[in-house]
Amino acid sequence: MKRFDEANVGRLGLISIQERIPSTYTSWTQDFEIEGRPASLKCVAPAEFGGVPHGLDDDIANALRQIYIDAGSPANGEFQTTAYNIIKTAGFPINGQYYRQLKESLNRLKGATYTAAESWRDARRNRWTTVSFNFIELLRYVTNVEEGAFSNSTPITIRLAEPIVQSIRANYVRPYDYEFSRSLKTSVTRAVYRLLDASRYSPHDIQRPQAILTFGLIKWAEECKINDRTPKRVRRTLDSAHDELMEQGYLKEVVYTGRGAKQMISYIFSDLTEIGTVSVLLDERPAVNALVEYGITRPAAAKLVNQFGEKRVLDRIQMFEAIFRNGKARPNNIPGYLTDVVRDDSGKYTDPRSAGGQSGDGATGTPRRSARQRAQETEEKAQQDLESRLLGSREEHVLDVMRAFRVTLKSQLKEQEFQHLESMLLTSEVDIKEFKDRIFALSFRAEAGAAAAQARNFMMRGVLDPER
Repeated sequence: MKRFDEANVGRLGLISIQERIPSTYTSWTQDFEIEGRPASLKCVAPAEFGGVPHGLDDDIANALRQIYIDAGSPANGEFQTTAYNIIKTAGFPINGQYYRQLKESLNRLKGATYTAAESWRDARRNRWTTVSFNFIELLRYVTNVEEGAFSNSTPITIRLAEPIVQSIRANYVRPYDYEFSRSLKTSVTRAVYRLLDASRYSPHDIQRPQAILTFGLIKWAEECKINDRTPKRVRRTLDSAHDELMEQGYLKEVVYTGRGAKQMISYIFSDLTEIGTVSVLLDERPAVNALVEYGITRPAAAKLVNQFGEKRVLDRIQMFEAIFRNGKARPNNIPGYLTDVVRDDSGKYTDPRSAGGQSGDGATGTPRRSARQRAQETEEKAQQDLESRLLGSREEHVLDVMRAFRVTLKSQLKEQEFQHLESMLLTSEVDIKEFKDRIFALSFRAEAGAAAAQARNFMMRGVLDPER
């Protein structure tokens, strides 16, 4: 059954996905950027209730939002329910264990204080704001048992945080598969599912999901609020959730690339993914990995190896490394320079490994060009290659466009933004040529900042800005 959920809560990931946490885990802080501006999210919780909200607390918090929406979303955020109704809505068995856990969860959600600095989307005013709140502002209940334990008929009055209430009433909600979430076996899987599903939606377009998401592994651990962020522990925490989400058909594949703390994790979703995209992300051939080490994206590296063969690519990488050891070449754009070395058939790069070869890189039989001239020629060649490709799949067009963007926007966009942009272009219906022409027009007018801003706006909304 498709329902809706408040968009800020899911995207920010207020609750740790871990089922158990150490007693000392009473606070966390996450720093990040939104649209190029610094933002943060902070949680502080009293130790007496078991630390920061975690595990089943996410199921309870989700159930409370659903009950509030079903109650007609009253303006003051307050509603009456029972312990039985909360447990039933969360999808838990009706027994004493879950009544005890419900009481603990409600206390944690009432006791923890969240501060979202420049990271809470005010849908009514269409801007980022700073808010500080407790998920539950008011918690009142009456028990008939001396120990104060909950039972089926325990009446509970709850008032949700004002920012959450305002968002829901402003219809800042995203689609949410309520029954699928309830069908998942563990709280970790359900929490990962909700966070992933929320992350698929841009804050500016909360109706159209993305087909692929890519994160730095440690950054994703921060999003999940995992307290031990050593790469092996993070992967171990996520593995069971990944397995179940793939078994259930929600995820097509989970791809790790890189090593150690620099690992990247890509989620490929079953509903919107093309097979070609998955095969590129899974390409771990030695020549592909070697190109990736020098900053070339995996899809672009795979295309180079497919086009020129693994033997030539590996040989050209060794030639490229020899040029650098020779000390004459120091280009600002290493991925673009290496790509040109691999592609070149004109002999403009002299191989220092050759007997009697000219030291450094330069044009054989031609005057040595300045670094500025070489960079300009590389940029022009990328543009010419792109314009000359009249046939081919959307994936080929996107890979060509991204190769050119990595030259023109190298100083403006981060690696993760390039990967996100590539994913958006692969899965959206935007006219690639029109998008490319706009970016290049700004870049060639020395307005690289404006070009990067237009690219970021597209990544957030999935559509091109109106022409001015």
